[in-house]
Amino acid sequence: MKKGIFFVVLILTSCLNSFAQSSNESDKTYSSIADRFYVEFEASSAFKQHHVTPLSASINVGINITSRFYGFVRLETPLGLYKKDDNKAYFNSTNLGGGLGYTLFYEHNTKDYTCLDLRASVTNSIGNVDWKNTTYDIGLYVRTRTRKSDITPYAGIGFRYINSHTNDIRDIYSPYIAVGLNF
Repeated sequence: MKKGIFFVVLILTSCLNSFAQSSNESDKTYSSIADRFYVEFEASSAFKQHHVTPLSASINVGINITSRFYGFVRLETPLGLYKKDDNKAYFNSTNLGGGLGYTLFYEHNTKDYTCLDLRASVTNSIGNVDWKNTTYDIGLYVRTRTRKSDITPYAGIGFRYINSHTNDIRDIYSPYIAVGLNF
């Protein structure tokens, strides 16, 4: 409960930044509802803790609710890499969840733009998996796009808490890095 309150307070306080923006700053406009939807492919890695290195690949399908606020559904496949008796092994999982994002900084001219976003997400393992867990992420992401492409690369750093529900796998608290493509 405390973690949920922390995420909500953090997102709400970041919204205060939008009131300090100049009034002549123009935001994105959408010509149709289909323009509000996006798909992202992301790869991320957290730092090794308790002899486990968490890696994940995810797909986000989202909608821009306003020009600065968005929500997304996330399908993620986390792996926990470790060594057992000098052999490399891993725990795998399939997680489903969602998240919210807020654009703290947005600068553009014509079709070029650069954004700094704050994102928070929660996913939970589904199905019969080796590593049952709930993952909480919060991070800062930088997106940049040029007029030559509709594909937007991005990079992020943040903090990840993996609450393990599997015996013999401890909880992981770790910084993470992420890279991805937004379509």
